Amino acid sequence: DRFEDVARRFDTIVLGPHASAAFPEELRPFINADLSRRKQFDFSDVITGPVGRAWASADEQVVFVENPHARIVVDPNREHGADPGPTLRECFSRIRDTRENGKALSLAGVDQVRPITFSGEDVLLEPEEAAGKDGETKTPGSSESWADLVEALKISAALGPDIYEAAVKTVVEAVRAARPKGPLTVIGFHDTNEWKMRQDGALVVERPEADRMPPLVNFGNQGNFSGDPLEGKAVLTPGPEMRRIADAWASAFRLAPGQDFLQPKEFAHMEPVSFNRPYPGGHEVRFWSAELRDMPRCIVYQVEFARAALLGHKAAAELRQPGSSWPATDDAHVAWVAERLKDASDVLRRASCP
Repeated sequence: DRFEDVARRFDTIVLGPHASAAFPEELRPFINADLSRRKQFDFSDVITGPVGRAWASADEQVVFVENPHARIVVDPNREHGADPGPTLRECFSRIRDTRENGKALSLAGVDQVRPITFSGEDVLLEPEEAAGKDGETKTPGSSESWADLVEALKISAALGPDIYEAAVKTVVEAVRAARPKGPLTVIGFHDTNEWKMRQDGALVVERPEADRMPPLVNFGNQGNFSGDPLEGKAVLTPGPEMRRIADAWASAFRLAPGQDFLQPKEFAHMEPVSFNRPYPGGHEVRFWSAELRDMPRCIVYQVEFARAALLGHKAAAELRQPGSSWPATDDAHVAWVAERLKDASDVLRRASCP
């Protein structure tokens, strides 16, 4: 069947921009050869791939769209153009400045292609420019030139993230055309590890308290810590609706009984569920919220799960030990998570019925 022929049955579109850890072959000459599998996988929200697929399999009203490449190619959850060169140069410049001068590192606005892990280790190697007449040179680090790198990134984007973004557009437009009066929910699906990686591969380095994750999930609607609008700014999904969704999800996971969403604690990690901390929602959900703002009964938001909640206890414990491998997917736990997500969706569907 064509997707357009079955689009009417879907009421939930789940987006997985970071669901893959795969590096395309075109970028092989530029990849840090010392990067372990664990470092490669921790660089992505890789467990959202199996969970997203299991969710769509368990719930016939859910469609999951996943990006086939890691964010090293281009990040669909960042605003980006066709030429990655200028922003990537600036990104590398900031990284060098931090390493040479000890300045605090911010990649805000320039990490459409992210060349380092969240622990600061090289993933993509920077070519060096020569002072000679040819303008560029081969280097031991990358073995290629800037022009080669930019071309490889463009080819890789055309084979992966560009196709993902086109698929998302096709899915959204087909579902909107099939059910113009809704309801429709669009979810940006992400996860974050509570811990950063030590040099030996153990994920045990605690984040600053203000950046720590809730034990279950953060909901991002561009609002405040209760999900209501910040002064002078609009939210993606109204606060009362966001809290109703959060309550259904927390109940499905058998967590957060009695959590007062209107009286959040000092830090997000102190409660199972948070709103807009540490993540208020990225480019994808902002874009689709604007695109769908005239569609009745349409809500858009981002979820950021604590990675351990999706991995399961055994895999999470394995990653806290030194090593270079990544644990096998716990299929039973993934299926359990998918059923909890379906349960939450079913509760919300029943509540929306007249």
